[in-house]
Amino acid sequence: MTTSLRIQKEALKFSAAHFLIFQDGTAERLHGHNYRVKAEIEAEDTETGILLDFRTFKNVLQGCVKDLDEYFLIPGLHPEIRVRRLDTTTEIRFRERFYAAPSNEVRVLPIVNTSAEEFARYLASAVADQLSQCSEVPGIGRLGIAVEETPGQEAWVQRSLDLPSRNHHVDHERFHDSLLSHSRKSSPQKRSAFAGTSRGGSANAHRLGRG
Repeated sequence: MTTSLRIQKEALKFSAAHFLIFQDGTAERLHGHNYRVKAEIEAEDTETGILLDFRTFKNVLQGCVKDLDEYFLIPGLHPEIRVRRLDTTTEIRFRERFYAAPSNEVRVLPIVNTSAEEFARYLASAVADQLSQCSEVPGIGRLGIAVEETPGQEAWVQRSLDLPSRNHHVDHERFHDSLLSHSRKSSPQKRSAFAGTSRGGSANAHRLGRG
């Protein structure tokens, strides 16, 4: 038999600024949301009757969610996004748009868009990486992450909790720093070095309620 643990806590939330880029190339104006995060873990029953200590699960989730809180979130894998850091300021360009913000308030993520779906994929990857380092996590199971954009609108992602290959591990901090470093050397007209890069993983996502 399998057992699932689900967590939906008030503390699992993040506030962030973003703009969504649509399939036709148009984009929203810069705005913000108070996102809420839910999580579920599933694995075979254990002899101890405990799948995972809730405290461990909550601590991992809260750490990953906090990394997104109160930032201007940028999709570093979108082919038309340009990012450049000048001293303590980060510049972001999308077509004719231009934004400048303090660098310590900007997070460039390895995602193609700042959608609820992509945030859920990102968090699922980050949480899975953290859980894989916990000795008490069973080797076989699944992780589910939901990101709620507004009440009644959320995206769910499910992925395997098998230990990830080191060759496919994404160091999110290193991605953020290397993208900004590369952008300082690149002309604004050049294609992003990360454009077209695979997001990796086998996660599946679906939306609930957008409209």
